[in-house]
Amino acid sequence: MRTTINIPDQIIDQLMSFSNSLTKTDAVNKAILDWVKYKKIQKIKSLRGKLDIDNNLKNQRLQEISEINELNK
Repeated sequence: MRTTINIPDQIIDQLMSFSNSLTKTDAVNKAILDWVKYKKIQKIKSLRGKLDIDNNLKNQRLQEISEINELNK
């Protein structure tokens, strides 16, 4: 998608430097992708303590060990 945005030259220069980009378009695309990844990580982190994953993993491991022991009999 093509769009027009106004970004101060100093910010674009810093962005291009940090992202090692040769073009402004590439620098902005990398920045947007990084921001999206960051927000996804923040969303996952917000679930911390709300899911009981550890218990489920322990139970699943015990069940797998039991199944393996049954097959070895």
